Amino acid sequence: MTKLMSKSELIQKVADQHSLAKKDVKNVIESLASVGYKELKKTGAFLLPGFAKFVVIKKSATKERAGINPFTKEPAVFKAKPARKIVRARPVKAAKDAVRASSLRRLCPEVFVWCDFRFAVNVFTAPQK
Repeated sequence: MTKLMSKSELIQKVADQHSLAKKDVKNVIESLASVGYKELKKTGAFLLPGFAKFVVIKKSATKERAGINPFTKEPAVFKAKPARKIVRARPVKAAKDAVRASSLRRLCPEVFVWCDFRFAVNVFTAPQK
């Protein structure tokens, strides 16, 4: 598995790309996070344009129940879980397309030399006659 980018690496990359001070970029990222937290708490959703929509999902409480361990085939008791809220990130179409384009480029790089992404998708998904 590849190493994830740290917060300081992200700040450095954005600062270099836009020739800004690292301190300014750090403040923007922290304020974006705090606005996101407040919106999630207030409305239950936060949209980061071009990246993802964050949504609060309410999971109801579950009762203790009996079941079977699929590995040992022995009866087991699953513990009760309290009601809880979780945050789920749903990527927007632009993020999905960016990931999809990079995977298609790896599979067949010569196609992308002469055409754009939408044409290549049409070529790959068109029904064969």
